[in-house]
Amino acid sequence: MESDMTKSFLTHLRGVLRVSHAVSHYSFIQLSLTELQRYAMRRTTSLAAVILILFCEPFAPPRWTSRSKPYVQTSLISLDVAAPAVLQGKLRDIDFPGRYPGSKPEVADFKRFLDVQGGNLPKAEAMARHHVEWREATFPIIPDRTVQMLLASGRCGQVVAWNGKNEPIVMFDWKWGHLLDGGVSTDQFISCFLTRIESVLSEMEERKSHKWCWLSIGGPPPLELGTKLSHILDDHYPDLLRLAVIAPIPATIKRIADSMLYFLPKRMQEKFKLASTGQEVAEVLGCDMADLPLRVQEIENEKGKALLKLAY
Repeated sequence: MESDMTKSFLTHLRGVLRVSHAVSHYSFIQLSLTELQRYAMRRTTSLAAVILILFCEPFAPPRWTSRSKPYVQTSLISLDVAAPAVLQGKLRDIDFPGRYPGSKPEVADFKRFLDVQGGNLPKAEAMARHHVEWREATFPIIPDRTVQMLLASGRCGQVVAWNGKNEPIVMFDWKWGHLLDGGVSTDQFISCFLTRIESVLSEMEERKSHKWCWLSIGGPPPLELGTKLSHILDDHYPDLLRLAVIAPIPATIKRIADSMLYFLPKRMQEKFKLASTGQEVAEVLGCDMADLPLRVQEIENEKGKALLKLAY
């Protein structure tokens, strides 16, 4: 029974963490679910140890894991004021975009691509060129009826509040396994998702906002969708997230997980938070409780669904 519960917990929590993976723009979750389960079962079946495993090794960057080839840093340049200028010079032959839709790039935009590549100039340049090609192939998005319905329903994300740092709080409700009900395809959802976050970026430009916060509720997204969103955000929206919050996490599990967060890289600790109640959500995101939708204010009422997801 404990083994079955552990596997169910692994399935659920890894799905939830996939949201954090996507919104945190890290390529950290590399192990397949099967590998993760086998690894956990070899160590122990205790819940605390499983959480420890989940929060440590899967979040190590691939070049740091024992299975990876030795990582050799090449063309590493100091991330000072000169580094973005070097990258800008190498990209003069393409129309590299800024942070906001239709905007011209600033120094900070070149720095974002350098930062996520650890200062590796060739990798940052390759990433930037791929980003330009992707935008040319992806936009503009012509929404079909399903995408229009999704946009109207807010199913692909909605700004529920702005916090004290002038950052939008974008809420994604994964609807406890019913996100794609009604014949919605993964590609249709992604088209809606991209349309939504581009509109959020436009609003951020008007308000001179530079970072966003994301709130994930309603369990994990479907596996295929979560994987695709992860790749899109990793490659094309780097270093825009300040904080991702996942709720509701049952209080007992949250206490165990919180006690082990010190195993995560510091940057990940700062970007990823768990919340059990609406009050915790408001405190972590830095907004007034009254600014949040009523459902989020009372998110602890959904803990039964969260526990059922863990058990089954």
